[in-house]
Amino acid sequence: MYPEVFLRHAFKLFGDTIPIVLFVPMGFRLNQRRKSTRWRWLRESRAKIASIVSLPLDIFPDVEFHAEILIFNVAGLEPHYFLPEEALA
Repeated sequence: MYPEVFLRHAFKLFGDTIPIVLFVPMGFRLNQRRKSTRWRWLRESRAKIASIVSLPLDIFPDVEFHAEILIFNVAGLEPHYFLPEEALA
């Protein structure tokens, strides 16, 4: 999965405490198996998901795509945001 490759490489280059905002499919952090290397890596890494922005399924015209925005290592954020209605207009 390309978001995982990107995130791992970014943390390898810059350290795992750098702030990163990442647009990912919902499957990036959900629907993992107990033996999943991604699930283990996210769980054990010093990189922490500071906040999640939930996007509606139909955020893109004529495409239904389960997606969210993950924000890593940024203090002072609410744990979960929903995309505001005015952003959808």
